[in-house]
Amino acid sequence: MYLLISSFCFIISLSLGTCHVFRLGECPEVEPMANFEMDKFLGEWFIIQKFRSASDCVRENFTKINDQYFVSRTSKPFGSPVVTTTNGI
Repeated sequence: MYLLISSFCFIISLSLGTCHVFRLGECPEVEPMANFEMDKFLGEWFIIQKFRSASDCVRENFTKINDQYFVSRTSKPFGSPVVTTTNGI
């Protein structure tokens, strides 16, 4: 009887739950946004949802220096000090 109830609860949880889906293979091709203006995207952005992250309070700051764009990511991995990385884009 315990096995029957456990199986039933498991099947119900699968049918009601939603989650991130992982797929094997290559990522789908994504069409870039037409007429995207990077200068309007500059500034500080807060990441409010991220999958498979061991950090909280993730921020990205997009800047432009001498016609070169940069992104700085600041995050705080759980149990660790704040980490900031900067890359050109």
